[in-house]
Amino acid sequence: MVATITLLSAYIIKSRKAIYLALGLVAFFSLTAWPVAYFGHEGEDRAESLLYTEGKIWLEYHEDLAEDYIFLFYLTAAAAAGSAILGWKIPKSLKFTVPITTIIAFSCLAAGALIADAGGKIRHPEFRIGPPPQEDHGDHEEGEH
Repeated sequence: MVATITLLSAYIIKSRKAIYLALGLVAFFSLTAWPVAYFGHEGEDRAESLLYTEGKIWLEYHEDLAEDYIFLFYLTAAAAAGSAILGWKIPKSLKFTVPITTIIAFSCLAAGALIADAGGKIRHPEFRIGPPPQEDHGDHEEGEH
């Protein structure tokens, strides 16, 4: 979040050095999703052994969300790196690449918030409002037999 706001601020004040710094931060922090996903997957068995039914459902939902949206983190890192490289070669391109990167970064933040929200509900029932998400089997649509 801080890196994305820094990028937006640097773009607004038109500081090329600050833009490059912010693009580097956005790329770096987006790539930290890889070890988070890796070690989260590695710790799944230990976490699952401590949970009851509802917590296990939230854990599965959290994992599904992470798998579905991890690409956004990599896309954000690629957009930031690409924007920096293109901006270094063609400085005027920053006018277009920085806003695109910022939009992608904010969508990545939204996905991260959704994943984190589900993660917080795994072991903290006080955060749970309503029932856990239903499993999506994908076998058939509602009403089919």
